Amino acid sequence: MPLVENFDPQAIEFIKGIAAGACISFEEVLMIRATMELIFFNASRVPGLCTSLAVTGKAVKSGKTFLGQNFDLFEDILFVLLLIKRAEGMEQLCLAYGGIFECGISSDGIDIGFNASLPNHNSCNKFNIPMGCYLPKMLRQQNIGDALGVLCQAAWSMLYYNLGSSRGDIVGFESTFDDLNVMQPKRNMLVHSNHYMTERFKKGDWYGQSDPDSYIRVQN
Repeated sequence: MPLVENFDPQAIEFIKGIAAGACISFEEVLMIRATMELIFFNASRVPGLCTSLAVTGKAVKSGKTFLGQNFDLFEDILFVLLLIKRAEGMEQLCLAYGGIFECGISSDGIDIGFNASLPNHNSCNKFNIPMGCYLPKMLRQQNIGDALGVLCQAAWSMLYYNLGSSRGDIVGFESTFDDLNVMQPKRNMLVHSNHYMTERFKKGDWYGQSDPDSYIRVQN
């Protein structure tokens, strides 16, 4: 908990609010917010993961920016669409995934998509802040540079992110537990499934070795 509190005190208040509303303990909610990390590093195989994309500029007939992805992890987890109105005036349209995390778009024009990229399990002792505890701070940022900065601070783990802005910027973020890479679009597009695309990360790529369909999804 100290890691989360030092990184984002608002996340602690957010978790307290969920706990009060659900009539469960703070510790239970904190564990739920770490579910993604607990799933991936206690499983021998995780099938049916996500594919994400971001397109902008000349890759789109309208020239507008679009982010998209599928959620294929579990069929029985409840999705809820939330409209969050913050005290400072920002609004966020978020897809809430079973209380584990929220992702979406803000009225300041910041959008996010993601999918898992799994580093070697031997490195999981370097676990940092759960995604359910750093994504709220990222979604509060007013520009894509600051949103990327939040990921560079906290998201060194098992997830790839696409970031987009209403100004037409898109960027990718790929990481392991001890390294990161900011990925630029090619032909105004970013497409990512579950294997690492950064060359120096491929040696410890657990998902790419166990489920090669990830390579096909990117090609298609």
